[in-house]
Amino acid sequence: MGHDAGWLCDRRTFVKWAGVVAGSAVVGALGGCVADEAVTPADDGAADEVVPARASESATDAATDAASRQEAPQPETETEEAPMSETATAAVVYFSVTGNTEAVAEKIAAACGATPQAIEPAEPYSAADIDYNSDCRANVEQQDDLSIRPALAEPTPDVAGASTVFLGYPIWWGKVPRVVLTYVESGALAGKTVIPFCTSGSTGIAGSLSELEAADPSVNWQDGRRFESSVPETDIEAFVAPYAG
Repeated sequence: MGHDAGWLCDRRTFVKWAGVVAGSAVVGALGGCVADEAVTPADDGAADEVVPARASESATDAATDAASRQEAPQPETETEEAPMSETATAAVVYFSVTGNTEAVAEKIAAACGATPQAIEPAEPYSAADIDYNSDCRANVEQQDDLSIRPALAEPTPDVAGASTVFLGYPIWWGKVPRVVLTYVESGALAGKTVIPFCTSGSTGIAGSLSELEAADPSVNWQDGRRFESSVPETDIEAFVAPYAG
């Protein structure tokens, strides 16, 4: 009996101390969890390593995707060119001092879908240079010495890409201004179809056509027409229509 009582006492003591040791182990385990709050709770111990690994893989995948988006060639956007009009190969060239011929040239250019180009003399004409009532510069060129060919300013109108050219000028003393003949005789219009048009107080275009033909016989000269600067657009369209396309 004494031996049994001693054994029971020792057993109770053992159980008590075992409980204390077990409790300490639980507290220690809980302390470890609190210290690692950043780790997502998992079903097993191995998951503590898997979760950070998954996060790392996600970051790597995201970086790879971003790099792919940056490196992937972007599809080229093709700019569709506007179709050329039927009269896209037509050019409009003119000489004007008072602005009357320029006004008509701009209307013809609009009807052709072209940009009007001016013939500019190296020495521009002033109002005094074309004064009919004085011994002016133009009077000398148009009446006294028909061989004069005033120099042109650079660049001169470029009609290399045109097959048809509308050529405008004022009538001076019943003739083509000498500066226009300078341009024609340069060969710029050689081999092209050229439709003259003019402005004047009353004189028609017929008298100037022979001068143009003599200046460059290789040109396919058309009859042309005289206009008022206030010519309506319907008249311009009718004038341009036979040469469209």
